[in-house]
Amino acid sequence: MAEKQLTEIKKYAVFSKITFTQSEQVLLGVAGEKADNAVQSRYIGDGDVRATQTGTAVRIEANRWLLAMDATEADALLLILASVRPFAITVSGRCLNFALPSRRLSW
Repeated sequence: MAEKQLTEIKKYAVFSKITFTQSEQVLLGVAGEKADNAVQSRYIGDGDVRATQTGTAVRIEANRWLLAMDATEADALLLILASVRPFAITVSGRCLNFALPSRRLSW
């Protein structure tokens, strides 16, 4: 599916004199009443776009973030989030709902 989409979008890139390549990064969607605090305490910087260790965190709106990072960093982040409280997270277009015991963990 991604290859087909990449082929289609490359048609438009010719006019803009840019190139597209397929990324191996994982996309995570983080949302909830404490999402802003969680991202702000984990990723340094101000504003709606922040660097992660291997990618980028983008604030979509209040308490909604899209993170693009490599699989290792994504796995580590998922373990931390799962330790904090139950949550729902979208991983590369699939919604995963976790109902885990609530434990506090300092980010």
